[in-house]
Amino acid sequence: MTTYAAVAQAGSNNVADLTDTFDDLDAFKASGAKMITFVGANDGLIMPRGVINYYRAMAARYAEASDNPLMALVAANADGSDHDPADRFRGIQKFYRLFHVPGVSHCGLGILNHQSLGPWPQSGADFNAVINWVEKGVAPGEVIGMGNTAAPAFIPGSATTLTRPLCPYPQTAVYNASGNTNDAASWHCGGDLEKNMPVGNPFSGPPGQPVACYDVLVKYKHEVNGPLDYQSSGFNPAMCAGPDQH
Repeated sequence: MTTYAAVAQAGSNNVADLTDTFDDLDAFKASGAKMITFVGANDGLIMPRGVINYYRAMAARYAEASDNPLMALVAANADGSDHDPADRFRGIQKFYRLFHVPGVSHCGLGILNHQSLGPWPQSGADFNAVINWVEKGVAPGEVIGMGNTAAPAFIPGSATTLTRPLCPYPQTAVYNASGNTNDAASWHCGGDLEKNMPVGNPFSGPPGQPVACYDVLVKYKHEVNGPLDYQSSGFNPAMCAGPDQH
């Protein structure tokens, strides 16, 4: 019979092998290169929260000297004020942008249990975004994704019935309050997927903490009894004011 320790260890090895998201990007940044990543919010093989956690850690590493992305979030949460999501990711977004794609599973596939395909970049839209950034200096503020809301629609290339802007994390597509919800023209990039989240039950802990607080990991190979590793997860423990941070 397997144990939690065995499952946790196997999972860590799997993530390390598949995503290779345990190194910094110092050499990549110094070379002047640009990178974009698209991660399906329903990917069951390369876990999207792990990819986001890595991006958050890199954002903390490459934060601009004039920014304090960690404590700025603490202050915003404390007084309830709005805050610009770009403030905490300004440095990393100069050379690396992550796009969080709702309703999409592994490698742009649809979600099989309800036979639909969310808005995934089609016909080279993602590659063209990189080209425009590298060759023309135009950083992608959005990439239009295409999908299909009718069955069967499991794979890219299905007939398009849905278009929607995909946005640089932590922004997301925000509905304009009017227009066809399946038309990208009815949406714009905005909001903040890192803001406080009113969750709270015996499984998720106290409500109202920043989303990032629920993503903190322990150190690799310390999955069973290790304390939460806030520094490696890219933020200050003061952000997470729960009764038990371990």
